[in-house]
Amino acid sequence: MRRGRYMMFLLAGMLLVLPAPTAAAAHPPATVQTHERNCYETDEVASVPVAELRTLVPARYTISTAATEPTVGTLVLIDYACDTVQVGRDGAARPATVTLGVVMLSARDGVPGLAWYLLWHGSDNPRLVRALRHVGIPSRVVRATSRVTPLADGRSRVEAAVRGARLDHRLVAEVVEPPGEPVTREDSAPIYVQGRRGEVEWDFANFVRPPSSMSSTVAVGPRSLLAELGIPPTSTYTTPFAGFLRGGYVSTATRKSSS
Repeated sequence: MRRGRYMMFLLAGMLLVLPAPTAAAAHPPATVQTHERNCYETDEVASVPVAELRTLVPARYTISTAATEPTVGTLVLIDYACDTVQVGRDGAARPATVTLGVVMLSARDGVPGLAWYLLWHGSDNPRLVRALRHVGIPSRVVRATSRVTPLADGRSRVEAAVRGARLDHRLVAEVVEPPGEPVTREDSAPIYVQGRRGEVEWDFANFVRPPSSMSSTVAVGPRSLLAELGIPPTSTYTTPFAGFLRGGYVSTATRKSSS
């Protein structure tokens, strides 16, 4: 996806965990399907030295770089909140706030193609975290708050905070609210992560309103993973390196191999 739109692949929400075959009941299920409704998302695009990213991204994944900056990779910081999150086919629907970070890839196992590598995932919904861990995604439980306050002229103020699990950061943004129509489907490039049980591929079908512009300030905790990656204590992002969207998402996470 082109810059300014490629971030809108992420979000997770109402989780439907598919049952494992009886013969493999002692092992985690190989697939988790997620759904979400009435979500809003903020995205910031940061440049991070490849040397820092390589400590977290296995060698089989080629980190995407620009010809003019071969030592710098692209990290996207995503924070989003959903009105309802359901875990399991019959679980109660609850709201959730999520944070995650992904690195842009240009190849996997030497095969060219746009993809992403998941550096972190955290949520204040413990059932969501457990379901993702079950399939092999190293999700973390965090404490999180998020709210949107309407302003004048079709703008809103977004405030979000994540605490715990070495993911501490705060965000304050002014966004342009997107129009209600059209709502279109955009399938994302795959997200990969190498977990303790093998590689997981996470694919998203996104049903979103048109993306809109945003100006945000992000403050990261001094002992957070974000700080270790070299993200400054306070950074300001504007479009096209920041974006805001609203929509719903359906995703499927599949453990491709076992270790």
